Amino acid sequence: MASGSAPPQACVPTATWKFPRSAQHGFRTYQKTMSNAALLENTLVSLPTGMGKTLIASVVMHNFLQWFPSGTVVFMAPTRPLVQQQVGACCRSVGLSPDADALMLTGEDLPDTRAELWRSRRLVFCTPHVLKNDPDQSSVPHILPPILPSA
Repeated sequence: MASGSAPPQACVPTATWKFPRSAQHGFRTYQKTMSNAALLENTLVSLPTGMGKTLIASVVMHNFLQWFPSGTVVFMAPTRPLVQQQVGACCRSVGLSPDADALMLTGEDLPDTRAELWRSRRLVFCTPHVLKNDPDQSSVPHILPPILPSA
């Protein structure tokens, strides 16, 4: 959490949450169950490739964005290519725009411009190194629990 900033307050009860229904992905009960669990407590989701880990992470991020209107959700992945892949996949899963709603921060972004970039979006995708190495931690907004994919 950025120094001096108060944690954001939820604007709706956590019992009220949304799970997307779309033709893009079929409904799987275990994904909804795991999404619900991840919304309520720290959760490790271990599933084989193609079974919906990205959807579960997307549901959690989307609901956190709704509940905490002043918070920032960070999705961290270990490599830049995985970060790039997840921006589109996560946003498409819940009807967000990768361009308008999300921000990808990489080491290629100049440190002097990152403070402004942090304030430009509430959904940020980055590597852990970007978050750790940001020179001005006071510019990083209050971050809700990070979303980490499997490596």
